Amino acid sequence: MKENLKVIIFDFDETMYYSSNIKQFYVEYIKKTLRSLTKHSDEKILELMKENGFTSGGETRVSFGKNCLKFGVTPQQWNAYRIDNFFQIDYDNAEVVNNDILKELSDVYKLYIVSNEIYENIEFKAKKLGIDLSPFTLVAPKKCNVLDNKFSKQDAYQNILDENDVSAKQAMVFGDRYNVDILPLENLGGQGVLVKHPREIEEYIKENLL
Repeated sequence: MKENLKVIIFDFDETMYYSSNIKQFYVEYIKKTLRSLTKHSDEKILELMKENGFTSGGETRVSFGKNCLKFGVTPQQWNAYRIDNFFQIDYDNAEVVNNDILKELSDVYKLYIVSNEIYENIEFKAKKLGIDLSPFTLVAPKKCNVLDNKFSKQDAYQNILDENDVSAKQAMVFGDRYNVDILPLENLGGQGVLVKHPREIEEYIKENLL
């Protein structure tokens, strides 16, 4: 058990599950998005995607929300589109985090999921993947306010610390993207664990937290 640790935060997408073909799914999703929201030709769409790192290569997905203006899409357009056209994966062949380990962890620590994904979409994916959300408090924008919501992971982390009356040194986060998931907590004085597969979370928990 990690001394003085009180709060553990998890990213959701590509942290609590992993699918080997997720990059291909994502590339097709971005193509569909751009066809719906812009008047670009398919040739122009492919050119812009390649220029901005939206390809099936590489180890991590590039955030479309942080780059949408480069494609001629406003953040408001993107948020409105993703409410009912959210990114889905190959659910049947995905690797998911072990529910029993999460339940055991929740007996010792306060658990949160903090995600840029819409709240309702996380619930949908979790059900499809068989991930039990009951051990967690879920922090994410909801459909009803996503267009006005300026969601910040660092602000969400700070709110969690304040709510539990703990310092950042008493919290940690698991995530698949350093700048998006880990760095915001490090900026507050906390620590994070960068993971690529759910099994890495399970191994870390068994070796260090239980």
